Amino acid sequence: MKSNNIIIKSLFLFIFLFSYANAEQKIAFLDIQKILSKSVSGIFLNTSIKKIQDEKLIEFKNKKENLQNDEKKLIAKKNILEESKFEEQINDLKKKIINFNNERKNFSQDLNKKKLNGTNQIIKTLDPILKDYASKNSISLILQKKNILLGENSIDITQDILNLLDKKIKKINLK
Repeated sequence: MKSNNIIIKSLFLFIFLFSYANAEQKIAFLDIQKILSKSVSGIFLNTSIKKIQDEKLIEFKNKKENLQNDEKKLIAKKNILEESKFEEQINDLKKKIINFNNERKNFSQDLNKKKLNGTNQIIKTLDPILKDYASKNSISLILQKKNILLGENSIDITQDILNLLDKKIKKINLK
């Protein structure tokens, strides 16, 4: 009986201390994807990347059509040209195709690097904003929204942070 009494008192003390410790911590969550897509700097980044991509795709389309035309012309000349001359021109065309594919691959990699660098610039700007906001509002933990199953809208700080970020940074350097 005495041991049960001790267990009950210990359990009560544990629950009391746990709820007290819990009450002191303030938690919030943030939708990073929304900030990266809806902020002024995020929109600038996405539209700049899209513009670069669209311009380059037109250029690639024209180069591809030229290579296809060269291939058709070469096939039409097959019976006219000497075999060695024909093989030489086929090898030249293959080199052009390899160069074209490498150029497309390099462009894709460069574009991904630019997007990643731009995103990193936004995140670097966001970090001190989050730290300052957390200290001013006594928030001890900020989580990403994608990791939250259920949460009250009152602890969603996305719009506040979005407004602060928009005041801080408008454009991204895409070098």
